Amino acid sequence: VTGRPVPEIVESCVRFITKFGMDHQGIFRVPGSSTEINDMKEAFENGRDPLAGLNHWKDINAVAGVLRCYFRELEDPLFPRAYYQEFIDASRIYDSDEQARALNHVIKKLPDAVVVVMKYLFKFLFA
Repeated sequence: VTGRPVPEIVESCVRFITKFGMDHQGIFRVPGSSTEINDMKEAFENGRDPLAGLNHWKDINAVAGVLRCYFRELEDPLFPRAYYQEFIDASRIYDSDEQARALNHVIKKLPDAVVVVMKYLFKFLFA
């Protein structure tokens, strides 16, 4: 935890994908180059942003792969395990107003840092 509201790796990957990959088909479905993914992950782990000011990464899927790996490798997922069943139960509610209330009830239980990252990610994914 760096004290940043959104981790640098998330901000950097989202910024890069927004700039260069929004029209790319299957960006989160198609795997990227494992070499590029590992190189970028290592740079982020060492406190360097390999995407800062650059546009030479040929494999936009690798950048998306770094973002996927980040969330997949979290010790506790973005949607914490402790609240998994509550999220599932809320998703099964058919009335949209009632569903929104149920989801809001669960989200209010989450740490602020998690909610900030969720909002940031959803804003990107639904742009």
